[in-house]
Amino acid sequence: MRVLIFILLFSGVAQADVAVPLQHDGKDGVWFVLEEAQRLNVLDELAPLKENKIRLLKEELRLAYLEIKNVRIAVDVSNERADLWESTAKKAEARADAGDKWYMKPVLWFTVGVLVGVAASFAR
Repeated sequence: MRVLIFILLFSGVAQADVAVPLQHDGKDGVWFVLEEAQRLNVLDELAPLKENKIRLLKEELRLAYLEIKNVRIAVDVSNERADLWESTAKKAEARADAGDKWYMKPVLWFTVGVLVGVAASFAR
């Protein structure tokens, strides 16, 4: 509480007409207008709430960093999957190109079969 009053006094929040120096029982102190003293009490009561808010914001920031890390991992996995799909497509395309060889065409083998059949029927 004393630190808060000190900060308020020297930060310019408390005006010259708000705080008046005095001495009581041989101790130096400051007299506050009642409204200002009540405001200081409210600020003192709000301090734990602000600390809690700071703690929660730090936790939120930590979770945001974790989320960013998880998103980066997901992007990396997606890129790996895309590379896998691309390599699979290239392999399938290469197999399809290999199937286009002239000796692999069904029309050729049909023609060969017909010719062998006709030759066999005449050879009897």
